[in-house]
Amino acid sequence: MSTPSNSNTLFNRLHQRIFKTLSIRYLIALSTIAFMILLSNLLIQHKLHQLLNDSRVINVAGRQSMLSQRLSNAAIKLKTASSAQEHAEIACELQTTLELLTRSHAALLNSDPQMLVEAKNSEETNRLYQNIDPAYSQIVMHGYNLYNLLISRQAYDTTKVNTHINAILSQENVFLSGMDAIVNQYDLESRAKVDSLIEVEQTLMLIALGIILLEVIFIFRPLTLFIKKIVYTINRARTQAKNLAQDKSSLLQSLQESQKKLSNVYSAIEQTTLFAKADAHGNLTHVSSQFLKYMEYPTDQKPVSLTSFLQITPKLMQQKLHLVENHGSWNGDVRVQTFTMNAKWINMTILPVRDDLSQLYEFLFLSTDITQKKEAQFKLQQVKKEKRQQKLYNQRMQSILIINAQEKERKHIAMELHDNIGQSITALKYYVEALHSQEKAKSIQEPLNNICVQLQDTIKNVRSTSFSLMPSVLEHYGIASVLNNFAGEMQRITGQNIVFVNKDNFDQRLHSTAETNLYRIAQECVNNALKYAQASLIEIILSRDSSKLFLEVIDDGSGFNLNQDIENPAHTPSGHGISNMQERTKYLMGKFAIYSRPGQGTRVLIQVPLNKNKHFIYGNSITS
Repeated sequence: MSTPSNSNTLFNRLHQRIFKTLSIRYLIALSTIAFMILLSNLLIQHKLHQLLNDSRVINVAGRQSMLSQRLSNAAIKLKTASSAQEHAEIACELQTTLELLTRSHAALLNSDPQMLVEAKNSEETNRLYQNIDPAYSQIVMHGYNLYNLLISRQAYDTTKVNTHINAILSQENVFLSGMDAIVNQYDLESRAKVDSLIEVEQTLMLIALGIILLEVIFIFRPLTLFIKKIVYTINRARTQAKNLAQDKSSLLQSLQESQKKLSNVYSAIEQTTLFAKADAHGNLTHVSSQFLKYMEYPTDQKPVSLTSFLQITPKLMQQKLHLVENHGSWNGDVRVQTFTMNAKWINMTILPVRDDLSQLYEFLFLSTDITQKKEAQFKLQQVKKEKRQQKLYNQRMQSILIINAQEKERKHIAMELHDNIGQSITALKYYVEALHSQEKAKSIQEPLNNICVQLQDTIKNVRSTSFSLMPSVLEHYGIASVLNNFAGEMQRITGQNIVFVNKDNFDQRLHSTAETNLYRIAQECVNNALKYAQASLIEIILSRDSSKLFLEVIDDGSGFNLNQDIENPAHTPSGHGISNMQERTKYLMGKFAIYSRPGQGTRVLIQVPLNKNKHFIYGNSITS
């Protein structure tokens, strides 16, 4: 068992060694921080010197435009000047303006210590100077020529003077626009330097924060461990004092609870880095430095109100403060704009502070940055939107495949009716007519005559069905011809007035798929008008402009309620037909519109592109 003297000696040695090590580390850390502060000050001074020079350069460059305008004004005044005294005053003004103009131009290109201008032009700036050099040379040359004419003792030559004046005025706009571009370029480069200064400052700040973190790890944490060892040594030395040990145990327990509470408070403060206070009227009284940096606020300016600081509307802020005043607190996500107009998102909690009389006198604003979270949510929404669009595209492609399969099957059936069944019935009709001409018995002739009539009607029905399924005119002559034949055929069959109007004499051939779909749409419209609307007049109108083809079907039938019948196809027998027309129009990348009222007829308008998206009009999108 060690004696108290040995324990004290060991403790003293441990104390000296640890504190010596910690002192060295602390001095190194402080020296590093001091060096970083000195370095940041030097860099900032250097950058500020550059920015000061940039401001002088921008001032001189902007003054060039003013000098050129002054030179032009002096030249214009010369046109109306008549006396020798006026000529002398204008000559003096020309001389002063030209000297300042040429000296400033030279300073902008080659520096001028007397004007405190240090020219450090970029390649883009030099290129802009080269662009205005011809205009500048012309202005200066004609300006000095004009000045020399005025101060010479020769007779005043109005023709020469007007020549120089017109030359100056003709180059003024070119020079002014060029100098504006140069001033904008200087301003852009100056802003880039400011951004660079901000990046340097942020980098140095991160380094300083890293050094502080290292101090916590290598200085304060060992110090905490050292303190724990001291407490442990003291506890061992006092084990024989029972009552005192119990008091120390209670004291240590209380100390640990206090440290835990302080740790929780410290953690909460560390997490809430974006902090601000405002009075009862919403005027800012304090903003944390971290909040100012987050909002990219200049160090030489202080925000006055929260609305201008966060770039949000006063009405929105007043609503939030009113809620806090009445309900105690508010928490929510707010979209803000920084001083440099960058959009960000913060989660803000607003807490009211009241005095002893429960009067509101202050608001606390605790915020955290959630910009990355919001961006992730936006990207997720975009992905969901793309999936929905892909799903709709797949459904549309399935509809297209079904429509194509139906058209192929209709074409096949039409060919079978025309080539096989139609030919067979025609041959049978000829055979029966031959028997009718040979047979003399009246008892046989009458049945044969009835059979001929029935066969003739059957042939007409087969031809009508074949035409309805796939008219041969469509394959050989195009949409205009087939719509004309369709109108005539339907008028002959139904006895109703069905007319086709080709307003622009459209005879262009489209892709067979496009022509088939347009024909089916017109066919569906006419069938609906005859079957459900009891129309007596139906117009099929075909027209075009430079880029679109229009198909319009108008009837004078009973009409229907669009809002009810389109949303609930069960209310009208043609509901599914309208859906099919819409699908066919979408297939052609066109627009579908229908207009109808009960008792006022129906108008269907189809619009498809002729020039754009040719692979949809002249070749199916699946195969192209």
